[in-house]
Amino acid sequence: KKAVDYFSQNLVNNSKSNEALEYLISRDISNETIKTYELGWAAQSWRNLKDYFVKSYKTPHIDLDKAGLIKKKEKAGQDQKDDIYYDRFRARIIFPLKDVRGRILGFAGRIIVKSDQEAKYLNSPETEIYKKGDQVFGLNLAKESIRKEDRVFIFEGYFDQIRAHQAGIKNTVATCGTALTSKQVSLLKNYTKNIVLVFDSDQAGQNAAEKGYKALAEQGLNIALIKLPEGDDPDSFIQKQGPEEFLDLADKAKPFWEYFIRKTVSDAGAIFPGKKREIVEKLAPFLSSLNNHIERSEAVKLLSEALVIDDKTLLGELKKTVASRKPFLGKTEPSRKEGVKYPEEYYLVHLIGDNSVLAQKILNRVEL
Repeated sequence: KKAVDYFSQNLVNNSKSNEALEYLISRDISNETIKTYELGWAAQSWRNLKDYFVKSYKTPHIDLDKAGLIKKKEKAGQDQKDDIYYDRFRARIIFPLKDVRGRILGFAGRIIVKSDQEAKYLNSPETEIYKKGDQVFGLNLAKESIRKEDRVFIFEGYFDQIRAHQAGIKNTVATCGTALTSKQVSLLKNYTKNIVLVFDSDQAGQNAAEKGYKALAEQGLNIALIKLPEGDDPDSFIQKQGPEEFLDLADKAKPFWEYFIRKTVSDAGAIFPGKKREIVEKLAPFLSSLNNHIERSEAVKLLSEALVIDDKTLLGELKKTVASRKPFLGKTEPSRKEGVKYPEEYYLVHLIGDNSVLAQKILNRVEL
């Protein structure tokens, strides 16, 4: 908490932080938002924070090092006892990283001047209390809204989440440079089972969305995806178009399986017989991984229509997937509804994906 206050005061009261405030103003970040998130500034200095804590609180260097606030030089001479440590964050906007209760775990810093020498973002190292893959940014502010709305928007970046919150879209969190982990998903699952992925429109963003889907699907959540216009990220889209336009996109969000099938077919280009087989082989592990009877049947139907082939052909490819043991995801528990009777193909597809031994026995009797 003392470090949060130090960084916050640097941003507000230090004349040398004018460039940081100007940067935040240029991104239309309000004073209220700065206070809500306790945003701060790390000065362009090698030892300001270190000297401040030693002078004001007599904090030992080793404690500051364990907290991830200073760093030890890799090579230091014997006569450099006072200078073997230096401030970890320098010339960066500071984002306090908090757990779901709002307790400080660590920090992230963003440079405001583009540099080829430094990473855009720098996070605290993992410590006894901060584990990068255990938390999501903004959940302490979003949890009640997530419960109320019964869905959560997952973004990639700090500013994406901050922009949405400032615009009144409160049920949002951010992964902040990490692929979704099972611990993060379990945390979100406490508040809702309905997930909307909103990643950048570039290839890196789409890849992140696909990786995120895998972690979410393993825990049986309902996953949709918003595809933003080319060149936009959530921050820029909401800033330019407003929260209403974003929420309109959210209401039109497609299930992830539909997005993934359409994208795979579209990326394949011209469709000819050989290409159809290639697409089916690529998507078969994904189709067999869907653990909901209805979703799986609808996905098979969508792909069949897109490639102008019948369902039996797809069932045949799914059979090969089972035989070759090429799962798209780890084993997941099937979703069942009591008293509902499905067509035979529902059960065939379900068995193929979930029980390879029994599926082989049935499929060997199916004439394809």
